[in-house]
Amino acid sequence: MKIITLTTTLLAGCFSMSVHAGFEQFAPVTGEANVFYATSSGNPGDYWFFSTWGLADLQSITTDDRTFELAPNINAYNASDPDWSNGSGDGNAWMDMTTLFRANPILPNSTNATFNVTVDANDLDERYSVVAFVRVRDNSGEWPVVREDTVTLTTPGTYSLSVDIYPGNTSGFHTCDAGFTMSGLNANPTSDWGSMTVTATELSIGINDVIPPNPSPMTFETAPYAISDQAISMTATTAIDDFADVEYYFTCTAGGGNDSGWQSSTNYVDTGLAANTLYSYTVTARDTSNQNEGLASSAASATTPATDTTAPSPNPMTFSVAPEAGMTLVSMTATTATDVSGVEYYFACTFGGVGANDSGWQSSPVYVDTGLEPSSSYTYTVTARDLSAATNVTAASAAVSVTTSALEPWMVNSLTNYTGDTWQAMTAFDLNVDGLEYGSELDDPDSAITFDGSGATFGGLNTATYYTRNVLRTLAQDYDDGSFEAYATIVFNGNSDQAAFIGMGQGIVAPSVNGNWGVPDLALGGVQSVLGEIKTSLSSNPDHQGCAMLKIVDGGEDTKYETDPVPTVGTFRVKLTYDADLNEATIKVDTDYAGGAFVADLDLGTIDTSGSGGTNMFYGAPVRVYVGGGEGAVVRDLVIKSSLNEVVIGDVSLGGSGLVSGGGMELSWDGWAGQTYDVQYKSDLMNSAWTTDTSASDIYVTESGTTSATSTVSGAQVYYRVIAK
Repeated sequence: MKIITLTTTLLAGCFSMSVHAGFEQFAPVTGEANVFYATSSGNPGDYWFFSTWGLADLQSITTDDRTFELAPNINAYNASDPDWSNGSGDGNAWMDMTTLFRANPILPNSTNATFNVTVDANDLDERYSVVAFVRVRDNSGEWPVVREDTVTLTTPGTYSLSVDIYPGNTSGFHTCDAGFTMSGLNANPTSDWGSMTVTATELSIGINDVIPPNPSPMTFETAPYAISDQAISMTATTAIDDFADVEYYFTCTAGGGNDSGWQSSTNYVDTGLAANTLYSYTVTARDTSNQNEGLASSAASATTPATDTTAPSPNPMTFSVAPEAGMTLVSMTATTATDVSGVEYYFACTFGGVGANDSGWQSSPVYVDTGLEPSSSYTYTVTARDLSAATNVTAASAAVSVTTSALEPWMVNSLTNYTGDTWQAMTAFDLNVDGLEYGSELDDPDSAITFDGSGATFGGLNTATYYTRNVLRTLAQDYDDGSFEAYATIVFNGNSDQAAFIGMGQGIVAPSVNGNWGVPDLALGGVQSVLGEIKTSLSSNPDHQGCAMLKIVDGGEDTKYETDPVPTVGTFRVKLTYDADLNEATIKVDTDYAGGAFVADLDLGTIDTSGSGGTNMFYGAPVRVYVGGGEGAVVRDLVIKSSLNEVVIGDVSLGGSGLVSGGGMELSWDGWAGQTYDVQYKSDLMNSAWTTDTSASDIYVTESGTTSATSTVSGAQVYYRVIAK
């Protein structure tokens, strides 16, 4: 048995005289060059050779295979080779360098090809030209051009090209090409001849579609049937068309019901009908290219029941699974209600704090209220109604109150459990097993992190680099999707210039990114990071005249909250808080920490981590928590409390009851990258505790999306849920 949560997307069809295959019909963009000997005047002379080249070799620079910066070729320049250099510092070969889209063989009913481009910027020297083209070629022999449309690109703007495809062009040995050709001499790399930036905005081949979808006549997959005293549902057989999408039209032929109009869905529900009445329907299909319409199906009939005046049963409603709280959500299941007209459920939160939500009317008897506060009380009831014209509603169930669990630590690491240093393989292995990795700014054993009973001692003073930065970082935890609190205790030992920090960031391996502090193969800053830093003396950098500061590294902001110098000897507790709902990070410092509860003496401010368009600045990449320091600073007692801990994904059940007959089930749910999941089960929803299914647990997800597990638990009836650890 397979239970999967599906997301449904409705696609609207468009009408045209032909269907167009876009970029997807064309092979991945490639490069090629025709090279000529140059004349003494710098023009093309005798033909030299042809070659397929990579885009980078052409100097056609792209990140998405749609927008290209086209620059003169500098890769072939060789000052000592007269074929490639004129001896006076300039090129000596004429090159036609083509950035090319090539289609598969043209289909027999193709009509035309269209290529639309824009010139986004142009400072190309006038000795070079760029031509956009779309053409039909015979792919036998020398690949002669059969038909072609070209335009020389100059000023920024939009350019449109098209070429007709006649029947004689589609006899089996023709293809369609489109692209850009830059012509001119190869160039000395020390010279700047400018470039042109172009974008391919549309590339399509029109197809003359004259055949209606199959089957024709159409048929019903599910014949019309009454779902209430005012509604009849039906489903068409899924029709297939060779070139285009399909639309369906349901016609009410008897009884005075409603036609559907053309729609992309195979299902139609006719509503607003009269009770105790016979209705008949046919269904027809057409394609979305030339709107070729097939034959209608035979008529099929259904009769609505008599007027429904009775509310669903049970009445009042009850819970089959009472509300059950996780840390930031509450899940519940209503008793499956019955009614001749069908049923909907409404879960109401009658008491609750931040984030509480009613469900609204829904068809599922299962509801999960998310985005709640840890350690908070919430109260719920459930009501049912039928789908009849009268919309008969039950009385609400008895109210049930629950309290969400407290924010529990995901990681507690004293950093005193290891011996040795990060240059020793066994120590590095022990760290990795415990969910941490490390990196150092210097390839130098003196910059190692040393572990003993005091904690993690970071590096040693290195005057050549002012001070060394090292880092310990969590492994592959996607905190971008969940709020958390992270704490670390920092001890300064009296050195006049010490620093330590706590932060969060993508941690993308990008050593070339400025501001990542050079951590090899670790990229402490990544692309975006939030950092809180404590220093015992003023920085020599006039822009950083503060000893406790908060800032974004490598991001659009560079905000610093500066304080007076902190003592050179002392124990500090630093707290980093991230609110995933508000996209905010805050860092606070307890400057005289002596154990016990955290008390903020310094508030380093708040960073808005949202980016353009209201999205999180970390762009969905795994966000890591990290701590670090230098000059003998000691860090210990790392604690991370994450709202991803013990997240109930939802009850995995069969229908509304959760009953599964026999043994075993294939389970699926929506998983987060960087998260580990357990499957739990119970045989009695009311009187037994959840038990971890060892056959389907400790499932680590590397990519977000549908996650699967197979449970081997057997029993007469088993109820499942999935939690994030």
